[in-house]
Amino acid sequence: MRWTTWNPGACRQWQLTAATDTLTGASQRFGNASSQVSIAHDVADTMESDAMSAWTSRAAKAKGDLDEAIRVLRRLAAVFGHYAETIRGIDRAARAAYYSLSSTSRPLVESTLSQHTVLTAHEIAVIIASIEDQVSEPVYAYDDTTIMVGSLGTDGGVESAVRTLAKLAEQRVEADLSFVAAIKPVLEGARGLFGASPLLPAGIPPGVDDIMSGFTDPDITWDPTPLLPFVATDDPLTPGENAQHGFNDCWLVSTINAIMETAKGRDFLRSGVKWDPATNCFLVRIFDHGHEVWVRVTAVLAGGATANGNPGIISLYEAALATHFGTQILNPGGPPSLAAAIVGNEPLFQRIRWDIGPLHTGTAAAAVAIGGSASGNLSIAISPAHEAGEMDFHGYTVVEVKGTPNPGQVAPTTIHIDLYHIYEIVDVKNGWIGLRNPWGKGNELDGEAQNAAGVFYISQADFDKAFKYEADAVGIDDFPPQ
Repeated sequence: MRWTTWNPGACRQWQLTAATDTLTGASQRFGNASSQVSIAHDVADTMESDAMSAWTSRAAKAKGDLDEAIRVLRRLAAVFGHYAETIRGIDRAARAAYYSLSSTSRPLVESTLSQHTVLTAHEIAVIIASIEDQVSEPVYAYDDTTIMVGSLGTDGGVESAVRTLAKLAEQRVEADLSFVAAIKPVLEGARGLFGASPLLPAGIPPGVDDIMSGFTDPDITWDPTPLLPFVATDDPLTPGENAQHGFNDCWLVSTINAIMETAKGRDFLRSGVKWDPATNCFLVRIFDHGHEVWVRVTAVLAGGATANGNPGIISLYEAALATHFGTQILNPGGPPSLAAAIVGNEPLFQRIRWDIGPLHTGTAAAAVAIGGSASGNLSIAISPAHEAGEMDFHGYTVVEVKGTPNPGQVAPTTIHIDLYHIYEIVDVKNGWIGLRNPWGKGNELDGEAQNAAGVFYISQADFDKAFKYEADAVGIDDFPPQ
């Protein structure tokens, strides 16, 4: 066995070295911790600065949004104020015209007049119709623009009152349209600020609800098939080959059909359609409140109007309206006056509106009297929403009449006129009135009585029966304008 000698100094040296190492390690860890704390302070300072900057930015944006919201609300108030002042003035004038009548000529329309709201164009039209029924059967007379202004018996006071009321009804419609045009950009600005447009009071004109819904009809979609130049170049512009399909735009299809009846009209429509090879799309000319606009059309509507079963120029105009005004313009329908104003920039046509049906047989007779669209005019008739003797036919509310493809040559057969529908008046032969249904050839209501051009003829008596009450029709000489 080998013995070693214990050395206390060596042991203490080892302990001291170990303690020194421990302190050194602790110092390093403290230094690291201190560094991390410093970094944490720096991060916290940065986060605080960023948070303050973000808060300041958000506060500034909120103030900017608030200022813009105040400006939007002020613009809304200004538009509403002007509109309210205008329609109240029309209302006062309409009531004054009504009460200017003698008691024997004044119909009982107190329920309409006693309402607390101002009179709409439709309500003024109701008053006019009631006056006509009170004094006599209405007859028609022309003014120098060939638009019907009506004649209402021999009482000069009655005629003056009704002419005044008719003009006021037109002014009310114009006020409504101007209001919609003025409020549209304001509502769009409000939607950007609030995520939705502010609610508008009841009684506003038709169209504003559509504006507030985002200008689109969710049931209307676009055809994904790429457009090519032949869509326009291969279309012979034959009105008998056009057909309305999935939308309530008989007002547009019938108006375009009427324009297509003449070489002048066809040239006019072609001049409004151009192919743009740089973007592979069409440019289509329309008019927005009299201002020429070229709309870029990249697709036609799925289920839209066709020419001989395919997309054509009528499809491009339909798509242009939907692109510029929003797809909601195609449903639930509109007046032919609107189509003529948008497609043809026809100012006279703007005088007769869907809401103005006071002229009854007179306007229909005027549209017939100028000879139909084939003679170089624009003749369109609207059947009423309801009619004595109406019936259901395959789910449609119709009036039964007799129709023939060739008056005097082919015996008439029973067909049906759809109510609340717009027909083109093509021509008049031997007292028989030629009509074209925008649904196209072979449709189930009048297809059996159509000729090769898709026109069927009904007698004057049946025309009066189908288009008499509340019917609105328009006749414009020498359309489109130069």
